[in-house]
Order: sequence, then structure tokens, then C-alpha cells
Amino acid sequence: MKRSLFDWFLIAMVVGGGVMAWRTGRERSRLTARHERLVKSTGELSIKDASKIYVLALDTGEPLHFAWHFYFPPNCKQRLSYRFGNQPQSLSLPQADFIGRVRLRQDDDGTMQLYYHFGSISGGTSLKDGELEELLGGRWDRVKIERLGSPQVAVIDPDEPTVLLRLVLPEDLQDAARTKLSTGMQWQYVPVVFEVKLVPPIPIR
Repeated sequence: MKRSLFDWFLIAMVVGGGVMAWRTGRERSRLTARHERLVKSTGELSIKDASKIYVLALDTGEPLHFAWHFYFPPNCKQRLSYRFGNQPQSLSLPQADFIGRVRLRQDDDGTMQLYYHFGSISGGTSLKDGELEELLGGRWDRVKIERLGSPQVAVIDPDEPTVLLRLVLPEDLQDAARTKLSTGMQWQYVPVVFEVKLVPPIPIR
């Protein structure tokens, strides 16, 4: 009788262990799948030198919508600098690990809308320019895109200004711009239509 009870005890232990192993395996599979989904949507950064900035471009599936996964070292203060038309702008970026986005969109009336979102910082502005609309209306898909962190992770020095995004006119549109646009407009849009930079803070002397 004692032997039989002991046998049943062993069977119960084996069954219980099997159930726990199955649950653990199922949870591991769930977490692995979740991790893969997160990596696919936000990108995975392998930080080998924590004193550097890491930037990985993400696929948004939308034209003129750009996103990146950033890693900034501790106590690294960076600014985002861009010029939208004749409107130079600069803003301080959050530290640590975050997702950043820049989106350009042209309304039906030709007004270009700029939106940005970097961690907890977001904002936007608009630009209504008849000359630019005439030049690029319906042609934004021809603009050349230079984007940091694509196709692989970019590792940069926090002390060096770096171009994050640059939209450049192809040569034929540059020629058209030099014919159609005023000198001031050419200075703003030829050959670079739009540019965003990561820049270190200006040293206090």
C-alpha cells in the first residue's frame, strides 16, 4: 500500500512537472513572439559602446513619413535643428532610448505641413509657398531621400553634428528651380529642399 501511494505521488509529480514545463514553454513562446513584433516595429539596437549615439531608421510604409529608433548616452544633450522654408528651428531632444518621427504632408491647397514627435516632444508647423507648390506639386515622390540609420544602424559621436534627414532635388528639378524660382527661393530649396540635423549643444564660454 505504501509503495502504491509512493508510485502515485511520483506520477503526480511527473504530470505536474509536465504541465509546468508546457506552461513555461507556452509563455516563453508568447514572450518571444511579442519581442519579435516589437523589434519589427521599433528596431533592435545592440549597444556596444554606451558613449555613442545609435540611430536606426524604421519603415513606416508611408511616403514622407520618417521614423527612427534612438539611443543617447547618459547625460548626452542633443538638439534637433531644421529649416522649413525660411523658418530655422531648434529643439532639445530627450535622453536615453526613444522613437522619433518626422512627417511632411501637402494639403489640397498646396500648404506643406510638418509634424515631428521625439519621445515626449512633439509639434509642427506649416508652409504655404506658391513657387514651391508650382515646382513640386505632384512631384514629391521624385525627391531623393537621404536618411541616417538606413539600411543599418548608424553609430555617431555625440560631439559631431550629423544629418538625420535630407531631401534633395534631382538634377532636372534643380534646373527647373533655377529657372522658375527667385534667388532667395533657390537658396532655400536648391538643391536641398529640407534637412534635419542632430547637433550638440553650443558650449558655454
